[in-house]
Amino acid sequence: MLVLAQSIRTSAASLSCTASVTIAIMIVCTRNGLQSPYSRIIFGLSVADIMQSAGIIASPFAAPSDTPAASWAMGNIETCEAAGFFILIGGTAAPFYTLLLVYYFLKRVKFKMTPQAFAKQHERLIHFFIWIFPIIGGIVGLVRGDFNATRAGSLCLMVDYPLDCSSSNDTPETGDACIRGYNSSRTSLFFVIIPFLISFIILVINLGRLTYHVYSEEKLIRRASRRAVNDAHANEDGLASASILASTLASTLASTLASTSASTSDPRQKRTEEIAQSIAKQSLVQSILYIIAYFLSYVIPVIFYATPGTEREPKADIQYWMISIFWPLGGLFNILIYTRPKVSKLRRMVPTFEHYPWFIMFIVILFSGGDVPTEIDFGMYDRDRDGRNLSIHASGQPYGNDNTNGDDLDSNSRELGMTDVSNLPVPLSTGSNGDHNISSSSSYCFER
Repeated sequence: MLVLAQSIRTSAASLSCTASVTIAIMIVCTRNGLQSPYSRIIFGLSVADIMQSAGIIASPFAAPSDTPAASWAMGNIETCEAAGFFILIGGTAAPFYTLLLVYYFLKRVKFKMTPQAFAKQHERLIHFFIWIFPIIGGIVGLVRGDFNATRAGSLCLMVDYPLDCSSSNDTPETGDACIRGYNSSRTSLFFVIIPFLISFIILVINLGRLTYHVYSEEKLIRRASRRAVNDAHANEDGLASASILASTLASTLASTLASTSASTSDPRQKRTEEIAQSIAKQSLVQSILYIIAYFLSYVIPVIFYATPGTEREPKADIQYWMISIFWPLGGLFNILIYTRPKVSKLRRMVPTFEHYPWFIMFIVILFSGGDVPTEIDFGMYDRDRDGRNLSIHASGQPYGNDNTNGDDLDSNSRELGMTDVSNLPVPLSTGSNGDHNISSSSSYCFER
């Protein structure tokens, strides 16, 4: 059973690593690359998962060859420490990047912060902390000898060796209960458990703030719409009951009201409000999905870390299987969430794709390098029937207004990772009937 669970975990980690590598390549190979905070955060999350997955894959082979019941082990202490070092760095950085992503959504949607301001005021320092903290933890673990093989040499983590020796009455001073990693649970408490708990609490708080803001804005929009409709009906009733002697004045008033109503119901303004609300809602949905993936991937390993001395208890088998199934799948969860709004957007942009299976759309996105405009990238490259750009500016105004210059449009387009659908690396050619078809082309990554 242990070998089967180990095989499942290694396969899941391989799948997750492949998914994270794919996301990283998709981001690097797009025309806008790493120019936006959103793409850099997702790229960092992918790199962290690659490191963690690589450590999980290598652990069964890197465990010391004399580890009991470790049929795959062919390494030594040094190789196990290297695998554990990778797992710690990636496994700590990935939750932090999920927290950073939700924080970015909150700043963009609620506080209307521009990507440039976010990068200057927050992003660089947070990136530095995300990586320096687990690196320090890894160095401490190496110095203390905390990285050792777990049961059957399946993983190299911060555990004592022999397993559970720290829970005995002996100490390194009074006996030889622990050869390595005495009280390693204290190190994992500071560098694994506490950061997880803090990040999870902050995630819940930020998600609550984002949820409250989105639905508060939606209520305000609905209230304003009802007020406008009621005012219009009241004006119509007043005009209908006007005196015949005042018909000229009423006509003038009606013309004024009509022009005012037309100005407030400008299709471009209405479209801008719809896009802004769509961005907020999709940001909320993406945040929830990333948090769910975060919870599924890390809650069981943290419980495992937080309850030392359970390696030989019956409940350890349940934890062992849960860790083997869910923990390595973070990268797979991320690529499904990352491409979800892109698949939805492509379906809306190309009507002929509405009836295509999801898997086909997913493949199209992968081969296009993810170079598809989506609302969740905080912008749309939509144009009205007259060819005017309706993309949202960071100020909440549509591009193309008199107060928005071309430089703002260009910089925001680069930040949002936007591109016209005709520029997809898997281009969509337009047929004689107006439908879009897929044609083959080399990826932009190779065109460069």
